[in-house]
Amino acid sequence: MNVINKEISFGEIEQVFQIENAIFGNSIKESIVKSLNSETSKYFISKCEGEVVAFCNLYIYDTEAEIINIAVKEEFRGFGISKQLFNFSLKKCSKVEVVFLEVKESNRVAINLYNSLGFEFSGRRKRYYSSNEDAIVMKKQRRK
Repeated sequence: MNVINKEISFGEIEQVFQIENAIFGNSIKESIVKSLNSETSKYFISKCEGEVVAFCNLYIYDTEAEIINIAVKEEFRGFGISKQLFNFSLKKCSKVEVVFLEVKESNRVAINLYNSLGFEFSGRRKRYYSSNEDAIVMKKQRRK
């Protein structure tokens, strides 16, 4: 499978919007559009044969970053795309020294992925999600 990782362009917004809605059930297209001209909000995507199959949205605050969402279309899961996209996204954010994210406590697949990428448990946010499920806060310190 030939996958290309890149920063999002205007013509790819609709595909990212559709993936975000399908997986998370909520997306604000305007926030994706704003990221095109933002220094703090970034969207990176993975494409396979011209189709957007995954995206990573993160916010950058000086030397810190927060992963807001990372998602892969269901039929493209299990091929290592999320790991490749995550690593690509962080390479594009060279000044970032520490990365944070939240993940549903029940999402063992994601937690295992983040552990394999060097993330460690940093805390817990009680009843963080609308389902009242706790969020696990994870942190990765990058080597300089």
